[in-house]
Order: sequence, then structure tokens, then C-alpha cells
Amino acid sequence: MLIVLVSLVPIVRGNPGAHVAVPQSPLSIGQAVYITFWSNAGDPDGSVLVRINKAKGEPPQTDIWESSWIAIKSGIAYDVTAPGLSKAGTYYAGVDWCPNSPDSCAHPYTNWIDFQVVGNTISATDWAVLSVSLNPLSPNVGDLVTFSMVVTTLSSQGSFPQNFAAFCQIDGVTVK
Repeated sequence: MLIVLVSLVPIVRGNPGAHVAVPQSPLSIGQAVYITFWSNAGDPDGSVLVRINKAKGEPPQTDIWESSWIAIKSGIAYDVTAPGLSKAGTYYAGVDWCPNSPDSCAHPYTNWIDFQVVGNTISATDWAVLSVSLNPLSPNVGDLVTFSMVVTTLSSQGSFPQNFAAFCQIDGVTVK
């Protein structure tokens, strides 16, 4: 599944090519790997090949997982989902970026990031937010505001009670 996200990506001219992130790291064994990638605004549109390796920079024939070539527009973030990994350890997500078409690209720009897969010490739980509220409903500048939410578990591999982290953004500032 390919999900297109509009994103503000800073203009960095010293490092052309695609950039990569694995925002959910550390992952549990078997948990799907969500990989986000983008190229700098101002770079030419291009194509990327997303890979997972056990060692950074291994040749493509040793890839654990590899996408097909994906056309991307500069300055926009994209996501791709790779299947979960069966062993704990350090892995590397890499993205090869070719300006324009991969057919005309002899040496793609490559960028790597490491991510962790951990053993069964983390329980996988799917949470759903049922409702969110704030009090007062129409706060004024300087008012103390209380945010509340009701959540439920959809599935869990762990025992209860469990904890989760939540945050919100107010005028672009993250509040935990």
C-alpha cells in the first residue's frame, strides 16, 4: 500500500536525493515496517527503490525486502509498508533515488537509516480513540484547558494494565 502524505520538507541543497525514516522504531518481531521517504523540495522529481538490509550498504542481492521503483515528486513525503521481520536486531532501511527515471540512472543517491526490532518484551496492542474533549469548550488566551480522551483496545498480545503515550498540538506546539 502506498500512502501519499503532503509534508513540509526543508530545502537542504547540500544533500540531494531521497531521505528515509522508520518512525515506529523500535518494532516488535513480526510488526509491519512503515518506512517514510522524501526528496528535498527543489530537487528534480525522481524514482526511489526502498530496501531493508541487515547491514548498511549491502548489495541489492542481499536485501531482506525491496520495493519496486516508485515515482516521487520533490518535497512530498511518501510511505511504504514492508512485512514484519522474524528476528530481533538492528536493520537498515535504505532508499536509492534517481533523478527522473531509474532507466537513465547509473549511480543512484543512496541514504540509509538504522532501526531496531526487539524480542517479545514489547506487547503489540492496537488502540482506538473513541472520543476527545476539552474543557472549557471555548477557551480564552491564558485559560487552563483540560483535554480528555476515551480509548479502547482492539487487540492485545499483552496482559493488563497497559500504558500508552499521547500528545496533542496547539498552534503547532506539541503538548504531552
